[in-house]
Amino acid sequence: MGVQPDAQEVTKELLNYFDIYVVSASHFSTVYNKAEWLIEHFPHIPIKHFIPCYHKYMIRGDILIDDGIHNLKDFCGTRILFDQPWNRQYQTEKEIEKYKIKVVYNWKMLFECLKQEYFG
Repeated sequence: MGVQPDAQEVTKELLNYFDIYVVSASHFSTVYNKAEWLIEHFPHIPIKHFIPCYHKYMIRGDILIDDGIHNLKDFCGTRILFDQPWNRQYQTEKEIEKYKIKVVYNWKMLFECLKQEYFG
């Protein structure tokens, strides 16, 4: 699996403002491989901030960024949907408005969205 453009640079910059935790819906058999991938591609995010968790809404935090709208619906904080081909059929205006979900299309847009939301 590759790294999306600007993901490493944006996450490095966001660490100046936020604690970043990577929450991954993982089957127990894939946890090790995902952790290894994170260590290789995102060494600036502490591995102790990797949380395998199938039900992401159970995680407490201020912001949840996900590519699955189903993970965002029951989250209590700011909800950001990372647009992907597999989630477009679920991105109805009704769902986006009902759950107050912001949609971003790339990592730079994500950074700008967070900067505007949290730093005015």
